Amino acid sequence: MVVGKPVRILYVLMDGTGVPVVKQETAGRAGKKAGEPAHTREAKLGCVFSQTKNRGWSRAEKKVVIGDGAEWIGNIAPQHFPGAIPPGPGRAGALDHNRAGPPR
Repeated sequence: MVVGKPVRILYVLMDGTGVPVVKQETAGRAGKKAGEPAHTREAKLGCVFSQTKNRGWSRAEKKVVIGDGAEWIGNIAPQHFPGAIPPGPGRAGALDHNRAGPPR
């Protein structure tokens, strides 16, 4: 059941980052540089924005995922944000041009 006024567009910005952890959390994991151990664990995050003060996933008429061009975002967005338009080649989601760099 949807309660409240519809939200026209709801945006989800997705990205990943390295979170510093204790050594036991990275034991046996390779780091970014060859031959070095990992110092962080990756966290994938999604931040929800809307064009109104009243938020609500179920009330959104259109849901759009914004990403920096990383392939993993388009691959996992449907699982975590069902019904949203994911970014990526051949998809209509949004590319964060400020964060997008060379293809990864």
